[in-house]
Amino acid sequence: MTELQRIKQVHYFDVLDYNDDGVLEKQDFVDIADRLAEMRDYDEGSSRHTAVRQEILRMWTNARALSGKEGKAEITLEDWLAHEQKVIDSNVLVHSYVQGIARAIFDILDADNDGVISEDEYLKFFRSFKGDAEDGEIAFQKLDDEDKGYLTRQEFLDAVTEFHLSDDPDARGNWLFGPYEEMRSSA
Repeated sequence: MTELQRIKQVHYFDVLDYNDDGVLEKQDFVDIADRLAEMRDYDEGSSRHTAVRQEILRMWTNARALSGKEGKAEITLEDWLAHEQKVIDSNVLVHSYVQGIARAIFDILDADNDGVISEDEYLKFFRSFKGDAEDGEIAFQKLDDEDKGYLTRQEFLDAVTEFHLSDDPDARGNWLFGPYEEMRSSA
């Protein structure tokens, strides 16, 4: 993993650490899933709410499995980085796991089913991961490099893939979860 990839993964870990306790737990992923489902007005316990939760919990399951911590209730930053290293090193995992979750999230976000994610839809996603609105607006502008006011499915998938794989500091996918602090690399 390059230094830039590590910096982005530390930021991603912080985004996923929903309760800010320094470790990832199943509840962090449940909370994110519930916010995404709430954003779409899915009733708790409905099949749609359950599907969102299952998709987000797939990240928890895979992170534990790929880091060798299947039986643990917590994932440390070190465990997360070990998981991400395995993802980065495997085209199969990038295309099946990472893009699979990205496709599912795209479908959740595309509230009006028009085949694109509008800025408003993206900002709801961003806030579901506890991002602030101003950072979300900046991130969307970076991701929507053609200033169309939306992201296509392919653009979103490309951004997710770039976030994980790119070592280019100017790659638009770096902005998926908003600005990341380069100083965090020493964390």
